[in-house]
Amino acid sequence: MCAAKECADDAESAVSDAPGEAVLKIGVIAAPLSAAPRVEDTLEVPASAYSREAEVADADACARLFDPRVVLLQVVLATACGFCLNRPAASAAAGVAIAMALAVIGCRRQALVLLVWTAVVNALCLVILAVPSWGAVGAFVVVFFVLRKAVPLAGAALLFLNGVTVSRLIAVLTLWRLPKPFVLTLAVAYRFVPTVGNEVSLICDALAMRGRPLTVRGFLRSPREMLECVLVPLMMRCTRVADELAASATARAVENPAPRVSRYELKMRGRDGALLAATLVCAAAVVALELA
Repeated sequence: MCAAKECADDAESAVSDAPGEAVLKIGVIAAPLSAAPRVEDTLEVPASAYSREAEVADADACARLFDPRVVLLQVVLATACGFCLNRPAASAAAGVAIAMALAVIGCRRQALVLLVWTAVVNALCLVILAVPSWGAVGAFVVVFFVLRKAVPLAGAALLFLNGVTVSRLIAVLTLWRLPKPFVLTLAVAYRFVPTVGNEVSLICDALAMRGRPLTVRGFLRSPREMLECVLVPLMMRCTRVADELAASATARAVENPAPRVSRYELKMRGRDGALLAATLVCAAAVVALELA
């Protein structure tokens, strides 16, 4: 009881009273379990901390996002660039355009990384084409051809993961009247992939705490043991995550045949139109460079 009272006193002294601001009294229970609980002290916390500011901030953040239909169009065009472009100039222009799209939606660090990778890969491709002895080696050509194709695909994945939230994605797909099983599959996959990445990070941290960090050197020393230490807990966690996602979907009445509604208002605004126009102009420029 003394320890609880001291914690309450410390917390009360740390919080200053703001003039004219309502305060919320939170009781600190300091009584043995056998006795009836009684409030010894109170901790003064501003009532604004328990207001709807968090919900308003979330709504504002969603409003600052671009229309998901424009972002999905960018994802489709970036994916098409990864599969269809063959000329180095067109591939470089596509990488720059995708990096600009990432910067526009707020992913400036990822845009810079993608821009650097685009410059490095295309520069090495030009070097290989300029040196006949290197171009004769099929391994160099294949490796850098695959890397050049992978840059736009990586940009498309980053655009999809960072530019569209799950709720807005479901709202768009429902508006397009796509089959419900397809919408649910895509939504669950969208949630499952980042969750698995987080689980892998936690497994690596656990291995590092036990003195077996997941490094290239450790993998080369004992690849079988390292794979066992990573894959076994990962498969167990994936099974649990799948069950949790299924339970979450059931709790949200996914199997309800009634039409679903969304709290997000999908409408094209001025900045969405500007982004769409810029996307189409960049796509036309990339196609012109490919056909030139």
